[in-house]
Amino acid sequence: MNFEPGEINIICTHLTASRHFYEEILGFEFIEEEQGAVRLSCKQQNFLLYKRSLYFSSFAKGYDD
Repeated sequence: MNFEPGEINIICTHLTASRHFYEEILGFEFIEEEQGAVRLSCKQQNFLLYKRSLYFSSFAKGYDD
């Protein structure tokens, strides 16, 4: 999934639980899901929700918590 200009990126550890929180609790609208990332929308602002491992795998190989 490509990053879009102007959208807010949210890194999470549990994509399913985070998606539930943003959609069901906060009322964000689902746009698309691809390659372990979910694009959501709220009040004309897009958000890209993706697993922490996707972000860190390309920037910090070998990083341990």
